[in-house]
Amino acid sequence: MIKHIKQRINKTNPPRPSLIRQFEFYQRMAKKLGLDIKTDPIIWIYEFLFVVTRDSGKEIEFLKYWGKLALYAELHGHHKHPAYAIGLAAAKAGLPIRHDVMNGIDFFDDRVEKVRISKGQSDSNAKQMYFEAQKALENPQGSISKKAMNKVVKYMEYGYHSTRLKVTTLIEDFDFYYRS
Repeated sequence: MIKHIKQRINKTNPPRPSLIRQFEFYQRMAKKLGLDIKTDPIIWIYEFLFVVTRDSGKEIEFLKYWGKLALYAELHGHHKHPAYAIGLAAAKAGLPIRHDVMNGIDFFDDRVEKVRISKGQSDSNAKQMYFEAQKALENPQGSISKKAMNKVVKYMEYGYHSTRLKVTTLIEDFDFYYRS
């Protein structure tokens, strides 16, 4: 995990302040679980495709820790990149991580696919229908009034979920979510 984060930080000179803040937040998350990111074996897990299997209850512990870290991250404005929480939760639960190929699964992620295309590892024409389907899902067609209404509803939903999250975490485990 440290290697992955340092690679991201070192891509720009000087390092982007947002990456430094993200790394500091990751360290706080590790501390919440009693982990030391420098000495504990924490593995980066890509969040868009992974499988959790039974392992004598470790999978239940993993899900519990991941759930707490997900709420903690959301509460502090970190809405993206759940891979950090996944890796930390797996390390805390002692759940072993294997990076195996899953034959028969044709997985599409636009970010990954663009890198593959740029390296000549994938054919852009073969994946064009996936890019178009993703674009249609992310940018649906509709009238301006419908788009405006959707935006208003989106902000209302965010406000509701944000308030619900704050109340839930206040009641559930104040020390974990609000104390350093």
